[in-house]
Amino acid sequence: MIQHALPLCLTISWVYAFAMLTQNIVYEKEVRLKEVMKIMGLSNGVHWIAWFITIFSQTTIVMIAVTMILHYGNVLMHSNAFLIFLIFEIYALSTISLAYV
Repeated sequence: MIQHALPLCLTISWVYAFAMLTQNIVYEKEVRLKEVMKIMGLSNGVHWIAWFITIFSQTTIVMIAVTMILHYGNVLMHSNAFLIFLIFEIYALSTISLAYV
């Protein structure tokens, strides 16, 4: 049962974070905050790196919590916790990249 339900639950649980990231980026463009920051001298690369660091740090904290719950909650007790965390981090990177697109 868990082999079918766990991937679906984990994917659906990140839909909200993905939607909020996309909403914040679109809102920033709508209000033209990025243009104001460009006028003040902020480069485009630094702007996107700041967004990445903010979102990635938030998702890393959540990924650590989910990894601990899955590993020590006897859901994936025979799996390596670092590998679980690494897979979640790669998933977070792909989600952030998709939100940027």
